[in-house]
Amino acid sequence: MRKLILSLAILTLAACASSPTGPGATGRFDSFNAVQTRDFTGYDSVYIAMPTASEELLERRNIRTLRRQERPIGDREISFMANQLMGDLNRELGRVATIVGNPGPGVLTVQTEITKLNANRPTQTEMQVEPGLSFESIYAGDAAVTIRLLEDDKLLAVIKDEDNMQRLFDRGPQVFGIWDTARQHFGRVSAKLAALLQDPSTA
Repeated sequence: MRKLILSLAILTLAACASSPTGPGATGRFDSFNAVQTRDFTGYDSVYIAMPTASEELLERRNIRTLRRQERPIGDREISFMANQLMGDLNRELGRVATIVGNPGPGVLTVQTEITKLNANRPTQTEMQVEPGLSFESIYAGDAAVTIRLLEDDKLLAVIKDEDNMQRLFDRGPQVFGIWDTARQHFGRVSAKLAALLQDPSTA
């Protein structure tokens, strides 16, 4: 049994090590629309715009009753997770490029929009809407983003990526934090973006 676990761990590490970089990394996203190019290995400077929320996500601020498909969310929670995503993008992209303070010629601009965001536990906003909720409740979290890659005002590519726990324990009972699903997704999508900039010959 221990040998089996060790073998699985080695296979997992090998898969991670062989993950595609450069143009080949585009297939790791749910959707990659190359408007101008799918090769971003020539960019060594990146400007990261502050992540925004989609209109659909912002409309959930007005929900006053708990619904099965749409859960209420507050400005504080959206802002908190936008900052989480910003931190992940800076960390991962900063490993492969220089983060600059302004867009411009020769600079890859990353614009990220959060389109879906659901917590794994009741949020403060939800408990205000429904005071009888228990923080011990666990939900299937959800997060999705749309990413636009530009140089100056020229749109280069549009990316869509989502993480949704279809069943409550898809990843086992280790999901206990309020925003575990969203945090994990933001970290993964940031790493996948960084892989786009890496030359396969040097990765």
